[in-house]
Amino acid sequence: MTAHRKIFLGLAASALVLFGTAVTFPFVWDDEAVVLTNPAVQSRNPLRVFSGSYFPKEPGWDQQYIRYRPLASLSFWLDHRLWGNRPGGFHATGVFLHGVVACLLYGLAWGLTSNLWASGLAAFFFLIHPAQPQAVTFIASRGDLVAAVFVLLFFWAHRRFLRREDASMIPVIPVWTVYLAAILSKEVTFILPAVLLGHDRLYFSERTRKQHHRRLWIERVGLGVVFLAYLGLRSLISPLGNMQWVSTIRGGSWVLGQSVSSHLVWLAAPLERRFPEMFVGQDPWGWGVLAAAAAGATFLVCWKRMARGGLGAVAAFGVWWGGLALVPVSNVPLVAAPPFAPNYLYLPLIGFSVALGAVFAWGISRKENMARWVFFSGAFALAIFWIPQTYAIHRYWGDPLQIAKQNIDSGIPVKTGYCHDLVAQDELQKGHFESALKLAQTAVRIEPGQADYHVNLGLALQSLSRTQEAQAEYERAIQIDSKSARAYSNLSSIFLIRSENSRAVELARRAVALEPGLAQAHANLAESYWRMGRRLEAMEQWEMASGFAGRDDLDVKMSYAQRLTEYGQQDQAVAVYRNIVRHHPLHQKAYLGLAVALAQKQAWEEALQAHRKALELAPADTDSSVAYGVTLARMKRYAEAIVVWQKALALDPTREDLKQYLQRAAELKQRQS
Repeated sequence: MTAHRKIFLGLAASALVLFGTAVTFPFVWDDEAVVLTNPAVQSRNPLRVFSGSYFPKEPGWDQQYIRYRPLASLSFWLDHRLWGNRPGGFHATGVFLHGVVACLLYGLAWGLTSNLWASGLAAFFFLIHPAQPQAVTFIASRGDLVAAVFVLLFFWAHRRFLRREDASMIPVIPVWTVYLAAILSKEVTFILPAVLLGHDRLYFSERTRKQHHRRLWIERVGLGVVFLAYLGLRSLISPLGNMQWVSTIRGGSWVLGQSVSSHLVWLAAPLERRFPEMFVGQDPWGWGVLAAAAAGATFLVCWKRMARGGLGAVAAFGVWWGGLALVPVSNVPLVAAPPFAPNYLYLPLIGFSVALGAVFAWGISRKENMARWVFFSGAFALAIFWIPQTYAIHRYWGDPLQIAKQNIDSGIPVKTGYCHDLVAQDELQKGHFESALKLAQTAVRIEPGQADYHVNLGLALQSLSRTQEAQAEYERAIQIDSKSARAYSNLSSIFLIRSENSRAVELARRAVALEPGLAQAHANLAESYWRMGRRLEAMEQWEMASGFAGRDDLDVKMSYAQRLTEYGQQDQAVAVYRNIVRHHPLHQKAYLGLAVALAQKQAWEEALQAHRKALELAPADTDSSVAYGVTLARMKRYAEAIVVWQKALALDPTREDLKQYLQRAAELKQRQS
């Protein structure tokens, strides 16, 4: 096996080890917009991706700003054909593309340096850099990965074009093609022709540039034509004014200078443990200019002191493009202030990685053993320092709840209520209804036009028994989105509370029609039928509700098991309860229901074990004690039943039923003796 193949395999293995756990992550944040609700991605026709926005529902911009990235969307379309809507497949593609980019960077670095150490270290440093997890783990950032592939292919095609000995212009076609592909992956890559100017001055002699003067001009004019063709295609999708050219040009400018200021902020962040507030929400053009000037001065110094070409030129190029992008920190909220977060596609990171690899390779290649070990130890230490940070940020991007909490805690103003709404849902699941209410109210205040936020606010109000206010929120959600199945389903539960079963049935049916897989809607319909005496229809709906319910949708499964017990289908009830306790071994009510169902089957010993487990989990629960005593009494173990009930009565002396049970058990015990 050649050295190149070994390095390729090593890079692929590193990407898999470091980011492989992404296949277990869910869809987060904008993933739903770019994949699940994107009609072009869900369509059978791949050409639809060329006729719409990357974000069909552009958050926070009211469709005024259209991001046109059809090749990134096409990668989602291919993923959807392969994996359906399973997030693991989309994440696997992201990890694969990251490995491909690292291998392409190795090939570019090898072309620049002809040095295995420099090229391998450059690709490895790029692969493990702590700025990478956002693009690799965050599916909605796929545009960065796809564009990076074409950016590196662009440099490769350009170098191949200039190294041709003949005067043929055919090799320039791949340059133009890859440039168009890069822009169609992410708009910011329009800056590539400007980057070529610096690249050519560094890596091609003046004699070579003069020799290919005419070909270079044809190439540059062709790139301009390609860009104009892109604008024409882009204008067919929406007016060019909607592209927000100021933002796009500034995005390209960040590649050249402002991204250096981003790294300055990252370097300053450890002093305050987060982004300095003085930068947040402001225009850091001043910092960008200063940082670019500082990097330019450093470049000139290095250029004078280093030999032209070879590793020296690579290092100088890296200092110019990389600036101060040395040590990003892992404790900064990556999405709190996107303009300051280092971007996967930024050429500074590519150039910096090449420069870093070249510097270490130069030291390791020295004949002095001391210098060699110092540089080798430095490279090893840098990898050891970066890898834990990268993995931690990678795991962070796989936990949307953690991202939301960190953004809320940062205190940075946001234009979307998504964070507050997500944390509100978590608080609802934990039973923290007051805090959930405050968070849901904040989400609605930030974005009053989001139906789901009103639904979750209604859930918080309903959990606090404020049903009238909850009904108003559900109705407001329906006004905003007449197809909100959750709003209809939750509204039906309000009418169930009021015993208005006919109205509850009507709303639950509407919810099921809108979203056939909504478990709670089927459960509400089943409960309505049950109360109306339509038991057979109720059990059919309960079965459907249980089938659609997720592993953690315990309310539906518990209600289904309870109705099965009442309906006399104890075997099925036991199976449902056992499935619940297998996945939730600390669910006390499930053990109690299991014990009752087993007792009705006269599986006495198993029932007693379930009763003891329920009491072990909640010793002060008098209902569990009552049920345990009833089972013992049915087994004619009256003395034990009396002891259990006496303990329960000591916990709650107000329970008259316990006094009656004790009196009856004492009589039965006397007769038995």
